[in-house]
Amino acid sequence: MIHSACASRSASARGIVSTIRSVSARAVASADGVTVALATGLDDDLLAEGRVYELIHRVNSLRKETGLALTDRIALTIPRADADLLAHAEWIKAETLATSLEANGGDAPTIVRAG
Repeated sequence: MIHSACASRSASARGIVSTIRSVSARAVASADGVTVALATGLDDDLLAEGRVYELIHRVNSLRKETGLALTDRIALTIPRADADLLAHAEWIKAETLATSLEANGGDAPTIVRAG
């Protein structure tokens, strides 16, 4: 069993090649002589992606709570603390039907029907 490393194997003309590298956050399982280690750590990109999904969910819940139709376009303002999510502005706008997106709000996203 591998406790502090991640192993991978690949076939080559000369046989089996093994590579072992250290992994800090991992899940390890063994069965029938095979050990698999998965890196379970989250990098900055994955954390940001999770925050975008949470924002989209909050905005779409807010749309529903305010009685907007599924096709209504909105102007979206997100908290200043979430300004780094503007790197994903096109994705956020597409998923929330926002015509504009700003990051100068207070503690929660706000929406206004556009047009």
